[in-house]
Amino acid sequence: MTKTEIVKKVAEQNGVSYTTAKEIIDSFLESLAESVSNGDTVTLVGFGKFERVVRAKRVVQTFGQTLDVPEHYSIKFILGKALKETLESKYEEEHSSTVAE
Repeated sequence: MTKTEIVKKVAEQNGVSYTTAKEIIDSFLESLAESVSNGDTVTLVGFGKFERVVRAKRVVQTFGQTLDVPEHYSIKFILGKALKETLESKYEEEHSSTVAE
């Protein structure tokens, strides 16, 4: 699902214009990115938690070349309980016939 599709869905579900939904989603994403970039943990109860982490420098090999990847910031996402349960339920629903056979 793309951002455009999400905006359309939010607009339809909330009876607002596409432009209004886009402005709200853009503002939300901007706030999320700014907070996490500043080192704050952003928790959306039931959905998950975003944290800024430091990735250590490392050496990687790709296509016969050795590359040094410097230490850098990255974002870690930890599933919330409700989202985790939804995913597990969906998996069991889609794979229950495989297990039963």
